[in-house]
Order: sequence, then C-alpha cells, then structure tokens
Amino acid sequence: MRCRRKWDITSPNRSALRPISLPRAVLSMGTFIHNGIAAHTAGKNYKDEMFSAYTDEYNKFLDAYIAAVGVSPDFTELEDFQNQYRQSVQVVERYLHRYGQTPTGDNEILYTEQTFRVPIPDTDHFLVGTFDRVMRSVRGDIVIGEIKT
Repeated sequence: MRCRRKWDITSPNRSALRPISLPRAVLSMGTFIHNGIAAHTAGKNYKDEMFSAYTDEYNKFLDAYIAAVGVSPDFTELEDFQNQYRQSVQVVERYLHRYGQTPTGDNEILYTEQTFRVPIPDTDHFLVGTFDRVMRSVRGDIVIGEIKT
C-alpha cells in the first residue's frame, strides 16, 4: 500500500480504520486440555474442571466479540468454539487411555501448573513460564513434567 493511501486509511485524523480483532477459539483448546490434565493429576474430576474452563473462556470470547462487533455472535460463529471444547475433552480421554490413570508413574506430584519467574543475569528482565507438573521421583530428584498441546 502506498504511504499516502495508508495514511488516509489509518490516520486518526482521517478514516482511522482498524482491523476488527476477533478472539480465536483455537487458542482456548490448550487451556481446556491443560486444565483437564492438571485436574486429573490433582485427583479432581477433569470433566468438571474442563467445563469450568470452557465456561470462563466462552464468556471471555462473548465479551470480546461483542466489544469488537457490537452484537452477539450467531450460532455458526460459536460452533467452532464448542467443537474445540468437545475435541479437547476427547484429547484428555485419549491421553488417559494411552498413559493410564497414573500417567506420572511412581513420581509424587508436588505441584501442577506451577508458575515461575527467574531473573536473567546481567539484565533487568525475567524468564517467566509455567511448568505443567513438578514432581519428586522415587529417588528424591525433582522432575519437571511438561505436556505439549
């Protein structure tokens, strides 16, 4: 796009057009799966926890959609979001079928979804992340368990 035309379209002094940024359902799938596996690991009902996460993400999706568009989405726009949730439940069910009801083996679960913040030497920055599981092996070693979705 040419500079003058771009200025005309995007400048606050002119058309001030901006793309509508809609939330994407596919980004919620990992949240559902991680919540389900973390709940199972902690001895909770994974389906209840996944539904709770689905409800939270669904409400965020609706709020963001209404803020961006001005009206509620119709059922076809929500269908993808609902399919992502159903597929997430199937992924956790297959995970448990494949790895069994105790996928961590003999390791003792110390924490699930443990967030960390570590300073990066010689900078003002930090490495921030979340481990899916922090466990203790039968030998007493600390073991990090990661699940990639």
